[in-house]
Formats: sequence, C-alpha cells, structure tokens
Amino acid sequence: MSTYADSVYLSYDPFEGERDVDIKARMVKMVTTRKPQKCADPEYGKGHAIPAGTRTRYEHALVDGEWGSYYVCVPCMDKWLADIAPPDRSNKA
Repeated sequence: MSTYADSVYLSYDPFEGERDVDIKARMVKMVTTRKPQKCADPEYGKGHAIPAGTRTRYEHALVDGEWGSYYVCVPCMDKWLADIAPPDRSNKA
C-alpha cells in the first residue's frame, strides 16, 4: 500500500540536483512492473531488486543523446518523501 497519492510520487524528482545533463522527451508515470527491475533511487535504492508486480515510479527520457529508463520503488520513494515532505491528510493515498 502506498503512503502518498500517485500525484505526490510524480511531483517530486528523486534525481533533482543530479541533473547536469541534457534531458529531452522526458516521461514520468506510475506503473506496475511486469518483470523484475532495479531500483534507481540514488539515496535509498542503491540498485536493489524490484520484483515483478511492484508499483513503481517510472521515468523514460533521452539523456545526453541516449535513451534511459529508470524505476524507483514506492518504499524507496516513501523514505525519501518522508525526509522532505512528511505525509499529511492532503497528500495521503
């Protein structure tokens, strides 16, 4: 179960501040993985495995001329968001 509404997961960027690159055609959405992925959260995820069937924040973009796809699992997003935006009644799922 998610701590926050999808709109909150999508409104914050776990890669913010690490973006000294040229980004084009960026698309971000919440998805349920169909196959195992690696969590790309730069602080909490550290590449741990995300099992198939897990709700994640998915980002796809052209970064410095190369396509990249990134998944961040909801538990890692919850930890990160709790540090920067503790949940309140207005943004809970």
